[in-house]
Formats: sequence, structure tokens, C-alpha cells
Amino acid sequence: MGNIVAGISNKMNELEYLKNDPTIDLKCKDCKFLPICLGGCPNQIKNQVDDRCIYFEEIFKLYLIDTVKGFELETDRNKT
Repeated sequence: MGNIVAGISNKMNELEYLKNDPTIDLKCKDCKFLPICLGGCPNQIKNQVDDRCIYFEEIFKLYLIDTVKGFELETDRNKT
């Protein structure tokens, strides 16, 4: 659709991406990460990229692991 230097070069893609609704995408609509990732990249949805969720899934897993570790540390500190 464009880039940060040149700006938007394809207005039709801009409109299509802005009105993207991941809840109608078969892969997205039942996904537990949908409320957080907002469907990911609209271009990948449009092109039906199969592994488009791998990045988000890994980032969320790492985030959750770090969050749980943080709670465990806090709980341990409060016990003493």
C-alpha cells in the first residue's frame, strides 16, 4: 500500500486493509489470540498465508511465560 518515506501509493489497498474484518476469516474467527492480535497483517489474510500466526503465537507464549514468572517472583517475595 506504500511506505513510510513515499507515503500511501495505493489508495484501494489502504481502504481494503482499513475495512479488514478478521472475524470473517476462517482461520481467525475461532482463534484464542484474535482479540489481542486483531487478525494480524491484512495483506497476509488477503493472500491466505498459511503460517501467518506463528510470529504472534510465539510472542504471546513468551509474554505469558514472562508474566507468570513475574507473578511467581512477586508471590515468593510476599511470603517472606
